[in-house]
Amino acid sequence: MYSNVELNNLLHNANSLSDLLNIQTEVLQNAEEYLQIVSPDYFIFIGLHCRDTFPKILAEALNNMEGFQAFNQFTYILLNFEKYLSNAGIDYLSKTVKTIEEIMYSSTVS
Repeated sequence: MYSNVELNNLLHNANSLSDLLNIQTEVLQNAEEYLQIVSPDYFIFIGLHCRDTFPKILAEALNNMEGFQAFNQFTYILLNFEKYLSNAGIDYLSKTVKTIEEIMYSSTVS
């Protein structure tokens, strides 16, 4: 788990789809722990940053459709974090992230 200062540094230094997916996965897999040190608004901030960074990584994303799909789904969850958390709960959030990851990695391995 990273501090919010470390996360900010990671976000601002992210320059690839893989970098952003790693950050999204880290934050969403450990959402319960991160909620103890940051507000739900911070998840939205991460989603906004990912959305705004997307044009820079578009060419790479088009060559990695599974990663691109996961990136879009994770960004959606982050942008709607409070609503998603209140409607679905932390356990469902964790299962969703794990499922998206499994689909992404199984597609890249085959």
